[in-house]
Amino acid sequence: MQTLKIFYPAHLFMLLTCLFSANTLAQSTLEKNLQHTYEVALSNDAKILAPRAWAAAAKKYQRAMNAIATAPGEERNEKLIAGALAQLTLANNQSLKAKELIGDVLKQRDAALRADAETMARKDWQRGEQRLKSLTINIERGKVTAPSTLRDRSNTVIAAFDKAELNALTNQLLIRARGAEALASFGNAEKLAPKTFERAEKLLQAAILSMQQQRYDNAEAISLANQSESEFKHATQLTLMVQQTKNKELSTEDLLLIWENRLLKINAAAGLDYDALNGWDTTADNIIANINNANTRITSLQSLLVEGRDYIGSLEEELRLADQQLGGTLAERDELIVRQEQQARSLERLTQLEKLFQPSEASVVREGRSIVLRLSGLQFASGSSVLNDASIQLLKKVAQAVVLYPDSVILVEGHTDASGPKDLNARLSEDRANTVMRYMIGDMRIEPRRLTAIGHGSNRPITLNSSAAGRAENRRIDLVITPTPEASRNLGRIN
Repeated sequence: MQTLKIFYPAHLFMLLTCLFSANTLAQSTLEKNLQHTYEVALSNDAKILAPRAWAAAAKKYQRAMNAIATAPGEERNEKLIAGALAQLTLANNQSLKAKELIGDVLKQRDAALRADAETMARKDWQRGEQRLKSLTINIERGKVTAPSTLRDRSNTVIAAFDKAELNALTNQLLIRARGAEALASFGNAEKLAPKTFERAEKLLQAAILSMQQQRYDNAEAISLANQSESEFKHATQLTLMVQQTKNKELSTEDLLLIWENRLLKINAAAGLDYDALNGWDTTADNIIANINNANTRITSLQSLLVEGRDYIGSLEEELRLADQQLGGTLAERDELIVRQEQQARSLERLTQLEKLFQPSEASVVREGRSIVLRLSGLQFASGSSVLNDASIQLLKKVAQAVVLYPDSVILVEGHTDASGPKDLNARLSEDRANTVMRYMIGDMRIEPRRLTAIGHGSNRPITLNSSAAGRAENRRIDLVITPTPEASRNLGRIN
């Protein structure tokens, strides 16, 4: 009995320690399950597809996380965690069910997202989101059960997101033309240069109609938008001159002399003499005749070039026959020459690309066939996705870089450091990538089909986040430039 009295407190202490450790381990496992279930539900869009269940789950999740943070290891936390787990599981299951029921709706919503409808067609996007929320709430409540009702309600939401996508793509395409329209209107071009302004408006409406008919194959719409922009700018210039004549800053004679001086420059560039007695009609005819003669010479030279190529082709055929007799030696030699030319051209482009930027602005990394332009100098204000003046200046250099790879596709990647909530970082990185992509479409005039934007949040760091310098490096925009297969084949044939 004496021995038991000596060791009993120690045994009790060990037993309590084991029980506490087991309880802590159990809670730790529950916490991991809770976090995992939360992330799974979030990735399955439970917030959108099961809004009522998600709202309740989010509250319980936050309550459990607060309890864990303030009083870790307490027994009551298990009940809070279990309740949050159950509600999150319910929200996740309901979102998966909704995905099966309204897959076509989500597909159209994704298309609107890719077109950046949140920014470029905000009202249409919000209308689609409201209709989607109403539909998912009714699905949760069991009010949409008949297939015909579900189909009709889904079609209404699809139509809203389809409109948002179309208007977003149209607004992106017409952003410059509409800016020129606003400037012309501000200068009162509708009254002072009505014919030119009306012509510009017709071209703008034709571009919109073309987008409505074919939103993805939009070469015609791009051409019409460019013409419209040019005509609006023309109207603005005419308005300034008309205003000057109205204000008597320019006389009619001054105005005629300005235009005559421009024609004289064209006439001199064509190498023609000017006889004032013959008037400008004769001069214009002479210029046109000179251009037509030049075009005729060009056509003749092109014909000679075709004949020369045919002759070279016949020589190549003779070489191929000789090559067969020599056992393929010439073919191997030609293949080696082509490969060497391709490598030299690729290296030359890479060198030109690197020379465009200071080390503090950007670095160039090769990844297989792709070139990664890491824009370390392109920085945003904290929590913002708005380009500042310094970033715009850097992007003007990027425009020169893109010219080096005309036949390529470009992936705009947004990255953040690990500070802050993970889902917020993911959204912020995507917003920043979309901002850069919109600039490249609107200001660099890069075809939208060549560009894709994606946000990786903090998932792809290039260094540790433990220091301010490391975090600054991880906050970046990467442009992944990938030549198309056809461009790669032709690389060695470019002069």
